[in-house]
Amino acid sequence: MAPRTGAFNRWIQRLAEKRARQIVTPLMPWISIDRGSVLDFGCGLGHIGLLAAQATQRPVTYLDVKDYPYTPVGVGITVFDGVTIPFPDDFFDTTLVALVLHHTPDPPASLREVVRVTRTSLVVCEDAIADRMDFYVESFKDLVTNCFLPHVRFQYRTEAQWEELFAACGLEVGDKTHFESRYIFDFQHVAWYLAV
Repeated sequence: MAPRTGAFNRWIQRLAEKRARQIVTPLMPWISIDRGSVLDFGCGLGHIGLLAAQATQRPVTYLDVKDYPYTPVGVGITVFDGVTIPFPDDFFDTTLVALVLHHTPDPPASLREVVRVTRTSLVVCEDAIADRMDFYVESFKDLVTNCFLPHVRFQYRTEAQWEELFAACGLEVGDKTHFESRYIFDFQHVAWYLAV
């Protein structure tokens, strides 16, 4: 889908880039470790992957279940069925999974598919929840901030539960960080650098 023009498009681009910069900056040391191709899994508008590509000069493939309007120049989204990633095993050196697993219908299946196409490392970022109250708060914020998504799932897990899932998928936590971002609401995030 071609980028749109006009004042509304410029406003969307500024807002999305500001949000993406808050997310990608803490992840950049990990994205910079490896070389070669990057998959931006569940890329949304693609601003996070684009910033990563600009900073590292690594080629990025953008993948999502929909070709969203208002993607920035330089982002071409590969649309897939949300189940099977249309690339062969070990195709990408690094996969970036930023704030997307909690939107998938089956996070373990999605993560296994991501691992299948990744050769070296994953960089995963998720909203951090500690208890049931956090679950409800994050669900409300998700409904408000992601109303443009074709579906909104509430597959939140605690930090320990995500790490159990990583271990079950044969992933080793190499590093971890906590940070926050702001997009209408304040969000608390946890991110991991995972060796395949």
